[in-house]
Amino acid sequence: MSQDSRYRNWSDNFGIHPFRCSYLTFIIYLQKMNRVFVALLLLTTCGVQAQENITDTALLAKLHETRRIYDKERGNQLAVFNGIQHYPYSPSIDGIAYFQADEWKKGSVVFNDISYEDIFMKYDLVTDQLIVTPNYNGGLFMSLFSPRVKEFSFGGNRFVRLTRESTNGDMSDGFYQVLSSGKVTAFARSQKFIEEKVDITGINRWFEMKTRYYMLKDGKYKMIRSKKDLMNLLKEHRREVNQALSNLKLKYRKNAQQNIVAATDAYNQSN
Repeated sequence: MSQDSRYRNWSDNFGIHPFRCSYLTFIIYLQKMNRVFVALLLLTTCGVQAQENITDTALLAKLHETRRIYDKERGNQLAVFNGIQHYPYSPSIDGIAYFQADEWKKGSVVFNDISYEDIFMKYDLVTDQLIVTPNYNGGLFMSLFSPRVKEFSFGGNRFVRLTRESTNGDMSDGFYQVLSSGKVTAFARSQKFIEEKVDITGINRWFEMKTRYYMLKDGKYKMIRSKKDLMNLLKEHRREVNQALSNLKLKYRKNAQQNIVAATDAYNQSN
């Protein structure tokens, strides 16, 4: 049977040309998933969607829903649960090692170029690693290999991985929180360190956090060390930025992140 004949038979059987099935997504899934999922994918994306005027958006939505159901069924067999065992930090260290809180949050992650959703996760600021688990009561906590993590999000916070190579040497390798994006994009790089002090009561240990801010403008990354740096970088819309900061009514020194977000948003919204 010729290739054209096979394509005609496909169209006759399913009511849609195979290449309308978002062929790139199909190939990725074909390579990554087992035969059961491939069969399910074919049935749901091609068999069910046997309408003459179906749109690519509808197909992608169906793929997304099929993937969500499949991920739920696979549970802790998902490929994202692939890393080294993560052990909690000693309770004798004051503070927390993670971003914002010690609790597990449901979020999404792009790992090995595959997107996973509804994953329990924490972001370890000491090791700069994403920690995931199929069941936060089960004790299986996995530290993902950071170079394979493209980005992740939870609790309204989005993090992307930047490297020296991808930024032409401007940035060190690591995860950066996206604070605001548009014509210019603002980032925060937070890290925690275990500090200790010896006194008559013994050894006191605690987590110390440091945050640096950066901005991407015209393809170049710049560190924001002060309000002066911020204003100089956004000087094309100085009036709008100044107005936004005046409305914020927060001193830059103690509220750098809020000021950077307000200034970046004002710049991006300006004509």
